[in-house]
Amino acid sequence: QFPMTLAEAHAKVSGGCFTIMNRELRFNICQLEDSFQLNKDVPGLPDLVKQKLSEALRYASLFWLSHLEQFNINVGKSADDVLAFLSSRKTLYWVEALSLMDAVDRGIVVLQDCVLLFTVRPSFRHHDDVRQLTKFRVKWRSRIWQMNGNDSY
Repeated sequence: QFPMTLAEAHAKVSGGCFTIMNRELRFNICQLEDSFQLNKDVPGLPDLVKQKLSEALRYASLFWLSHLEQFNINVGKSADDVLAFLSSRKTLYWVEALSLMDAVDRGIVVLQDCVLLFTVRPSFRHHDDVRQLTKFRVKWRSRIWQMNGNDSY
């Protein structure tokens, strides 16, 4: 017998993802000299990303929602983690990190999945707040996509 259920393990990992992202995400995390330069034009960007973004931060940024979807999101701390993250500047720094990892497409899917997740679980205590925040960010997906150096979404 295991000391915790699979859902509890996913809840702990999800919480850990938020802890890591809240601790490590920051503006201009790679300390690029020119924020107007497209990522594809930054020499050595993949190596710089590996140097400046910890492996834990890269994982957390890509997979926090995957873990969140695997348990009952109505659990208070998890709900608070999501709302706090989506309501903060950290969300913008998260998008920047995804862009640097060439994973903006993953971020767009995560935000769209957030809308679905919170829509199908109306008992989520911050349901309307989170859905509105997420819809706002989804609305900006084409601009985020273009910032990553793509012509259109």
